[in-house]
Amino acid sequence: MANELKNILENAIDENRKVELSAITGAVDNMIGEEEIKIEMSLTPDMVFNLKSDPVIGFKVEIKDGKPSVSCDISSEPDFSIDIPQGTLKAMVSGEKDVMTPFMGGEIAMWQDGNLGDMQKAMDLMPLITAVADKMDLKF
Repeated sequence: MANELKNILENAIDENRKVELSAITGAVDNMIGEEEIKIEMSLTPDMVFNLKSDPVIGFKVEIKDGKPSVSCDISSEPDFSIDIPQGTLKAMVSGEKDVMTPFMGGEIAMWQDGNLGDMQKAMDLMPLITAVADKMDLKF
């Protein structure tokens, strides 16, 4: 099921088009049905963040009570934002790059309106990112 999300991203990157919200929500719904992801979701504190990779991704993600929701509107008051350059996203999805190196190397920006935002919440998200990357067969 997680490969569904990987395929959606690969196709959007190849076609240089924005991922449709319905495709993302369907893939996320399928993925959170998997036991490991359910466990990580239940352990992830409530948060709101924007996830962007122009022009492919531009969504608000809210995690509340262990359940995610994704919407097209960008939050004006996120806990933090994740901005992934399209080339980096493509390299991660294709397996040319692992997921952690761009985060740790600053290639993937995590911020809030010019500030770092709530980096504790961003760090709290890392176990879920790890589990999702594993399910998508991305290098970590």
